[in-house]
Amino acid sequence: MWLNDEVVIEYDRNKEQSHHQLLFLEKMNTDMEKGITIGGEHIQHPDENDRIHYVAMKLIEGILTGNEALTTVLCAYITNRYDALLEIKAQQEGGQIVMTFIFD
Repeated sequence: MWLNDEVVIEYDRNKEQSHHQLLFLEKMNTDMEKGITIGGEHIQHPDENDRIHYVAMKLIEGILTGNEALTTVLCAYITNRYDALLEIKAQQEGGQIVMTFIFD
C-alpha cells in the first residue's frame, strides 16, 4: 500500500491463513452485509466496490494510528477477497483521501 507516494506496508499474499483467521474474515464480510458507512454516508447493501473502499479506508486508519492488529487483519481480508488487486495507492488531498486500486 502506498500513502502519499511512499510505500507504507507490503503484505505477503502467499502467507497462509489459519482456519480461525478465515472464520474471522468471513465474519467481517457478514458484518458488512448489515451495512457500512463511508464518508458519512450509510450504505445499506454494499457491493464489492463499496466493501473494498471501506476496508481500504480502515486499512489507512490502522496504518495512521499504528494499529498493527487492524492493519494485519485488513490486509488478510483484501488478499483473501480480491485476488487480482495488486496494490492500493492513497493520496491525502486536503482533508480527504483519494484512492486508486491497481488490478492485475
